[in-house]
Amino acid sequence: MADKTWKAVERRVAQVLGGRRNPTSGAAEFLPTHGDVQLDGFYVEVKHRGQIPFYSDFKKSQAHAAKEGKPLLFILHKKQATEFLCFMTLREYADLVRDAQAFRKLPP
Repeated sequence: MADKTWKAVERRVAQVLGGRRNPTSGAAEFLPTHGDVQLDGFYVEVKHRGQIPFYSDFKKSQAHAAKEGKPLLFILHKKQATEFLCFMTLREYADLVRDAQAFRKLPP
């Protein structure tokens, strides 16, 4: 039997991040996280949706960033909220983390 689409999405995210899909997220007390993906230092929650209200804004901004040869860091703020949310593509995030890890391994 084929995986449900959301399971396949979680597997892909885990693969890109170098983590492992948590098959019993939210349920198993013996696992190191209740998140969808086991990844050191992060709680990873994956949502697979047909509609994302700000997605078209993200795609437009991504096209502008690409013209400048830069990765997009997309910031959302809800009126009267105190925190800001930031988004980027998973691939760009994974590249950023790998670059940071490689930088830390450089001799002083």
